[in-house]
Amino acid sequence: MAGEVLSHRYMNIRRCIVSATAVEAKRDPEANGGTLDPRVWRPGLRYSVSLDAPSRYPRHSEPRIESSNHGRWAVLAIIAFSISVSLIVALLAMPSPPAGPGLPRRAPDFSLTTDEGSFVSLSQFMGRPVVIHFVILVCCSYSALEVGYMKEVEPVATDVGAVLISIAMNSSYNYFSPQEYRNLMGFNWTLALDLDGVVQRLYSALETSTYVIDAKGMIRYQDDETTAPSLLAQWLRGVSNN
Repeated sequence: MAGEVLSHRYMNIRRCIVSATAVEAKRDPEANGGTLDPRVWRPGLRYSVSLDAPSRYPRHSEPRIESSNHGRWAVLAIIAFSISVSLIVALLAMPSPPAGPGLPRRAPDFSLTTDEGSFVSLSQFMGRPVVIHFVILVCCSYSALEVGYMKEVEPVATDVGAVLISIAMNSSYNYFSPQEYRNLMGFNWTLALDLDGVVQRLYSALETSTYVIDAKGMIRYQDDETTAPSLLAQWLRGVSNN
């Protein structure tokens, strides 16, 4: 008899624990254990059944974060690829950069003495593209930048058979001799001397003017500011293909 009473009390204790756990699950599904209840169901949380509570509802495990991350990366990769394709199409569709007012026009011919004592004329390079770059014989950060840009363009000029000519202008800012200027700047192309300003007036050139002349002697591009080497290279390749 005593055993039956103990067994009966044990079963009552178990039922009380199950009932209390079920109530706690309804109030707070994140509590330890509890009978699952659809009215308090929270997707993404892990539920468990305590003791011998009936399993009327399926266990729901946490979603796999790895799969979610993989999906996000796949979407980002597709977006990045679409943007890249759009940029490439836009660049290919871009028109040629502006050439300047009144272009193309015939480039005035000239004949000048170089810093090495020889003569150079524009007409002697007929049939080849020519880049004319006006400079002042002074060593400053701006002049170094201009000459540095020309150095970047020099390999492209060599590839397309173009000629680079720097023309030293008549300026009160001239400080160095032509030879000193060449040595300081460290370039190898032609340095012509327009110390009386004749060619400068023919071209209406400023102290930073740059001209791209095609093989027929026509000015195709003119810039009175510092010209980016990529733009000069683009024009050189363009005129060499015409």
